[in-house]
Amino acid sequence: MSIFSRCFCKPKLKVEPEVEMTPVQEPVPEVFQLMGLPEEVISNVFEMLSPFELIAFSFCSRKTKNIAKSMRSHPKFKKDCKPFKMSIGPIYQRIIMEFKEHPNLYWQFMKNRQITDNTADQKTFVLDNIQIPVWSYRKYERRLFENKKQRYDGILANFCTLHLLSDNSIPELTKFYEHLSEVFNQPRQLMSFDLEFFDIANTIRFYQKAEQQPLQYLALSCSKRSSETFIRWAFDRVRVTKGIFIRCELSPKFFYDLERFDVEEFIEIYWSYWVKLEYVLNLSCEKIALFKSSLCSSDLQELVLKWRGGWSPDWIEILIELKEIPNIEECVEGPYVTIKDRRDRNLVDKNSDIQLFQFNESMATREYSFTFAGYHIVRFDGEIATFNIVNSNIAIFTIQQDDGKDFKFDLNHRLYLPRSTWE
Repeated sequence: MSIFSRCFCKPKLKVEPEVEMTPVQEPVPEVFQLMGLPEEVISNVFEMLSPFELIAFSFCSRKTKNIAKSMRSHPKFKKDCKPFKMSIGPIYQRIIMEFKEHPNLYWQFMKNRQITDNTADQKTFVLDNIQIPVWSYRKYERRLFENKKQRYDGILANFCTLHLLSDNSIPELTKFYEHLSEVFNQPRQLMSFDLEFFDIANTIRFYQKAEQQPLQYLALSCSKRSSETFIRWAFDRVRVTKGIFIRCELSPKFFYDLERFDVEEFIEIYWSYWVKLEYVLNLSCEKIALFKSSLCSSDLQELVLKWRGGWSPDWIEILIELKEIPNIEECVEGPYVTIKDRRDRNLVDKNSDIQLFQFNESMATREYSFTFAGYHIVRFDGEIATFNIVNSNIAIFTIQQDDGKDFKFDLNHRLYLPRSTWE
C-alpha cells in the first residue's frame, strides 16, 4: 500500500482571500412626468386609458382624482356614460359601468362575502375597508337573456371584471360607487335590490337615512318565496324620485297602493297580474308599464270610454301586456277613416265629425319587427289620444301632446327583446 500511496499528491487546502462584499444597488426607475407634458398630449394619453386604469389613477391621491374628473368633464365625454348600475344581490354585489366608447362591453366591480385582508399591502386599499387586491381584470364573454327552451341564443356581451373586498359592504360599496360617479361626472342613478339579500332590511334602512340622497331609479326583485308582508314593508321605505322597476312574483291577491311611489317618470311592473285598472288610473308619473297582467279587452274599453267622457289622467302613457289577444274594434265605437301614416298629425282633422282615425302599419329592421294596429281618437274638447295594439297583445294608450309635432310612438325598451327574455 505504501508504494501506491506515493502515486498520489497530498491534498492541500486552498484558502481564498477575504473580499469585502459591496451591496449592488438596484437602478432607480425614472419618474415619468406625465403632468409636465403639453395639455393636448395629456388629453390623448387619458383617452387611451381603460376605465379601470383611469379609476386606479384617481385613487392615487386627491390631486389625481381631480385630474381624472377634469379630463372626463371634457365636452367629448359629456354623453359618453350610460347609467352606472349598483346591484345588491343575495350572493354578490356589483357595480356595472357602460360607455359608448366601448360598445357591447360591461366593466364591473364584483364583491362576494369575502372580507378585507388587513395583513396585505396597505396600497391595495383604495378606500376605507375597500380593497382591490389585483388590478388585472378578467375578460370573458357571456350570452344575455339566453333561453334554451325557446331556442333563443341570447345577446353576446363582453365583461371585464375586477373583484373587490369589503368588511362593511353596503356603506363602503356606496361610497365606492359615489367615487366612480364623481370621477366620470355621472350622477348616481340606477340601483337594484334583491329583497332576498340576507341583509336587505339594514340596506333599505341605510338608504332611508336623511343624509343619503334619494335614489333616482330603483329596481326591486324577489321570488315567490318572499314574504308579502316584508315586501310591503320594503315598498313603504324605499325613497326613489324618477322611476321604479318592480320584478316581484306576487300572488293575484296582493295589494299595494302604487300612489305611494312618488316618482316623476315611470313605474314598470313585470309580474302585474295583481294590478287592477283602478290601481293605476290616478298615478302621477309620466309612463306606466304592466307586463304579464290579468287585464283584458273590457278593461281597455273602460279606459277608452272614461277618457272620451272627459277624464284626463296625470300620466301620459300606459302600456299593458294583456292576458289575451284583444279585438280592438270592440274597444272603440263610432265611424272612422283610415290614414296611411300613423305619425302624421296633419291627417287627423280635429274639426271633422269623424272622431276615429284608424291605422294599420308594420315596421321591420334587421333585428326587430313590430305591427301597429289602432286609432287616433279625437275628443269633444280637441284632445287627441292614440290607442294601439303592438305585436298582438301589447296595448298602448298615449295622450298626445298638442305641440304641433308628429304623433309620438315611443316603445318600451323591453319590446326590443324577444319575448323569451321577458320571464
